[in-house]
Amino acid sequence: MIKDQKLWKQFERDMIKKEELSLEQKYKILNAMLQEALRLGVLPLDNPLEGIEVDIRVARIVNAVGRSVVHLHKKIDLVEDFRIVLPTRKI
Repeated sequence: MIKDQKLWKQFERDMIKKEELSLEQKYKILNAMLQEALRLGVLPLDNPLEGIEVDIRVARIVNAVGRSVVHLHKKIDLVEDFRIVLPTRKI
């Protein structure tokens, strides 16, 4: 279990900065992920529009939070961590 969240987030940021992948390497990783999804039968989707309403709702919430965070960031000069609670999907 990670006890010091700030230290972990700083570690992740540092690792991302140090990791230098070429565009070709990134495409190879993406292609491998696509091939795996095809082998697992996850893609192609049976009904691509299934659940689109939930996706739209989540996008609206995230965009609204993004605007308010930018506004808040300007007011207090620091927004380190925020969490979005998304509605659960009814089955």
